Amino acid sequence: MPDPAGVDAETRALLLEAARKRAEAERADAELEARERERESADRSAITTTVMTVFGLALLGSLVVLLLAGLFSGRWETLAPSVTDILKPVLLPILTLVLGYYFGRGGKG
Repeated sequence: MPDPAGVDAETRALLLEAARKRAEAERADAELEARERERESADRSAITTTVMTVFGLALLGSLVVLLLAGLFSGRWETLAPSVTDILKPVLLPILTLVLGYYFGRGGKG
């Protein structure tokens, strides 16, 4: 690299301008990455909230149906295992999906 003292004024001005533009571009890249991370975080939160709300409402509805069916039929010994058998294969995959998506995407980058 030539000595800056031996460079004419026009070349020095061009070098300074190039350095300024490079720093500006690096700042813009960092700002863009920060905005992208914020957007991904907001998306993950919205998806998680939606899935968990739907799941919670479905679980609550199932428990209300179980309670009403038990009160009207009186067969608690057959109703409880039936509802449990229905909820088990649904509960674990949904929770795994939400947690896997939330934490799996969070570690990206």
